[in-house]
Amino acid sequence: MTEFIVGLVAILVLLTCLVQITMMTKIHTDAMFDARHEAGTRSMYASQHISEDTPLFIYNWNENGDGKRYTKDDTPTDGPSDRFTKDIVEYAAGTAEGWDILNKAEYKAIPNLRNNIDIGRQFGLVEGKANAPVMLLPAFQRLIYNKPEIDVECTVWMTWTKGIY
Repeated sequence: MTEFIVGLVAILVLLTCLVQITMMTKIHTDAMFDARHEAGTRSMYASQHISEDTPLFIYNWNENGDGKRYTKDDTPTDGPSDRFTKDIVEYAAGTAEGWDILNKAEYKAIPNLRNNIDIGRQFGLVEGKANAPVMLLPAFQRLIYNKPEIDVECTVWMTWTKGIY
């Protein structure tokens, strides 16, 4: 009888966690959809709506407080944007002769990337944000995390389409 009760409690804990994770995933998907919708809508404006903030080139994460990586209290460490230029933009032309050809082209997007330090603005990135609370099940609160809810935050960056639609 004791083994049955211990097994039943373990199964209930697993089921509670499964239901809670499913709820969190659903809320996160909805928040991500809302953030993408906001960024997509802003990217379709006829006038430029580029955010004042541009995405960071993240080099690493500083683990703060809880000692766990990629949690809400962590802060990103900026990386140099020249890595993007060296590893991606320079590779686009292949050779010095390739740059001669690209520099002669009417559309100067790639040559402009080569000489621009603020790549986010060059791409014309627009930002979309959304957040939503996930209400925690009482059993989950008692067994795992003693808070009434967890906030889910999503940030999405999309390119500005310059009003082509």
